[in-house]
Amino acid sequence: MSKESLKRADTVLDLKNDTAEMFCKPVKLHFTSSGYYCIDISNDGNEEHNVPESIVLLIDESMGENEKKKILIKLHQQFGHCSANRLKQLSKSACSNDDCTLKLLDQIVDKCDVCL
Repeated sequence: MSKESLKRADTVLDLKNDTAEMFCKPVKLHFTSSGYYCIDISNDGNEEHNVPESIVLLIDESMGENEKKKILIKLHQQFGHCSANRLKQLSKSACSNDDCTLKLLDQIVDKCDVCL
């Protein structure tokens, strides 16, 4: 999650105990295979979660290049400035692998100040 998203959720991290509090509720922290923190965001039917809806980023064939580019830049940033190849794999999994999207992914990563 981005720093801004964590702030909006009033997140408090307890690194000593590997726990967190989000939206004034305790959250169990898990770990990725790389050792990063992650949280389960699946809907398990528990009403206590009551977390506001997130914005879904969707790329559609009818979108113009500039619209696609804005979404792809956001995805690149949200996935920790990952490589173009990783984003292409993600895009293919989501069935959004048209030529324009794939070309834009290369351009975005090649011109990213953080990645350079």
